[in-house]
Amino acid sequence: DPAWVSSLFLIGAIAYLALLERLIPYDRNWHPGKAEWRWYGIYFLLTMVGSGLAQLLVALAVGLISPAESASHLWVEIPGALLAG
Repeated sequence: DPAWVSSLFLIGAIAYLALLERLIPYDRNWHPGKAEWRWYGIYFLLTMVGSGLAQLLVALAVGLISPAESASHLWVEIPGALLAG
């Protein structure tokens, strides 16, 4: 399931980068406290919720705008979609 793989990869990447920051810090005097980690967590959750909401809105808009049947052949629609962005 791609949703599980994406979530696990994201969590793994964050944990890996946090570990590297602890082992080889950019600024040796800086070590985040509990309050700072809490704010990082809140920002992360807000980013994830915003991303999910944006994807949902785009999927709903595409579902409402797109026609049920194709107006042209697939070989015409693919370059048109790529050019439209």
